[in-house]
Amino acid sequence: MQSGNKKIRNRTMEESVKDIVRNAYSICVARPRRIINLLKDTSVLDGPTYFPDRNRRSRYQILWDQIRNIICHEDIEEYYYLYGCDVMSRREQKSFTPYMKFLRRRNRLNFRSEHNASCILRDKLFFGSIAKTLGIDTPENVGITDPLQGDVIDLNSSRKVQIIDFLKGLDGMYFCKPIDGECGRGIAVLQVESGCHDCVFFDGQKLPMSEISRRLSSITYLIQKKIVQHPEISRLYPMSINTVRLVTVRDINTGEIKVFPSVLRIGNLGNTVDNFSLGGVIVNLDTNSGKLEKYGFMKSQFGTVMTHHPFTGIEFDSVTVPYIREAIRDAIRFHSFLDLHSIGWDIAITESGSCFIEGNDNWEIDVQQNALHPLDKYFKKYFYRQ
Repeated sequence: MQSGNKKIRNRTMEESVKDIVRNAYSICVARPRRIINLLKDTSVLDGPTYFPDRNRRSRYQILWDQIRNIICHEDIEEYYYLYGCDVMSRREQKSFTPYMKFLRRRNRLNFRSEHNASCILRDKLFFGSIAKTLGIDTPENVGITDPLQGDVIDLNSSRKVQIIDFLKGLDGMYFCKPIDGECGRGIAVLQVESGCHDCVFFDGQKLPMSEISRRLSSITYLIQKKIVQHPEISRLYPMSINTVRLVTVRDINTGEIKVFPSVLRIGNLGNTVDNFSLGGVIVNLDTNSGKLEKYGFMKSQFGTVMTHHPFTGIEFDSVTVPYIREAIRDAIRFHSFLDLHSIGWDIAITESGSCFIEGNDNWEIDVQQNALHPLDKYFKKYFYRQ
């Protein structure tokens, strides 16, 4: 026992030394270098405003805001314009949690132990298996490719088969997801019609079976049956599965699992995924009623703020998300089995209830926090001891 305690003390000392070195490097080298780069390339000061009807801070004030962010938080605030800081006073800006501050605190709390549940969330096959054990609905997993052998594990029969033979047994639409993929990258849509083996489409392209087999054997893909989302959600944008991004947090003071303010993520631009980083729209969501708020937000390179979906023209505040209370109940229950401080859940809504697509230990605050949704009071309440 004493040997174990000594090992823990040594490891703690090593981590403390690393923190000291990292902080010294940041103060003496990284931050001054970042300020110099900002002064050389001032394009960050010309971002598009989300509030053209309000008086904007001067270019000098924006520059000073970003220099202050570098000094206090090691880097510029990437989401400065999304938060509306360019039209806010310094006092108003304090209601927003700086990204770098959030990132350090999230990682410190989620990875305070070497033994944590992040591996369950980061592997989509593990995630689906645990959810199924808990009685929580997830998309149906039908196969997993093996790039080393060039074949696929049929999860229904628990047998390895050739990819072409596996494809011949499918019927309908499927998502092919990199087993450890993030942010919707690398996801392909597979469409197979039973009995018509020439009519196979991969990401909208009609391709020979041999070519599809080659692509699927390039990396480890998890193949999931596409779910059918609720008509109320589909009418916003039918080309993607639009998901609720719900964050649950284990209150650092009480241990209770709480819910952060939530959003609905909606696909756009012809994409088959709803990710904000790929042009999707985020809309604030009332977790009590399920009703969407008036405004939607996009990343500045795709657009800014709007009241209607740019593709379908549907007004955001005309939509109420069904089954939101059931989704929250299941997220809290799921989280209670996982040794993590905070988790960002991606939850689809079907006609029969909520369907958990994935959970993320490395969730990003920019999806939850926007100009109408400051989160600093929640961050301070649940991420720090009172």
